[in-house]
Amino acid sequence: MILFARFLSDLKPRPFHLLATALVLLSLGSWADQSYNPDNIVKWDNRQAMSIVSSGYQTGDTILLIPNFVSSIPEYYLQPEAYANLRKVPSFDAHGRPRNTPAELAQDLERQVGPSYRVWLVSTWQETPRIALDRALTARWLVSQNFRVVQDNPLRKIRVTLYETDPNRDFFINPGEAQ
Repeated sequence: MILFARFLSDLKPRPFHLLATALVLLSLGSWADQSYNPDNIVKWDNRQAMSIVSSGYQTGDTILLIPNFVSSIPEYYLQPEAYANLRKVPSFDAHGRPRNTPAELAQDLERQVGPSYRVWLVSTWQETPRIALDRALTARWLVSQNFRVVQDNPLRKIRVTLYETDPNRDFFINPGEAQ
């Protein structure tokens, strides 16, 4: 910061004014985008989505977040108990590649959902084909495990869906152990 101030003090008036004008215009452009662009991430219904999850969350619920890189949103808005039950979809392998084939997602979801009989599916960036596919595969897996949609909230650029199943459902860590 001190070096930048020193740099500015050494500039002649004309370059200084051009640089200052450029910075002011850039700041105004960023402010206008954030304030008036409905597709800007700050205009998405993140707060409302997390409010839906928070108000309906029950101990033992699992929260699945798609995509996994927006975890700062629920981290900011959810209570610590709820955030502790957040699982990011898809998972990544040891080489940093996403585990998002149907078989890999099924393996990971079996572990992530575990014995929960209520699952919140929170998804955003849905216009991105890969993320839309991850959401569809996750929803398909939940339905294949006898979960049903009990609440669906399509909001601006974010969707919150609550799935439930029988509280006494069978649960096995290794599906091969099922009798």
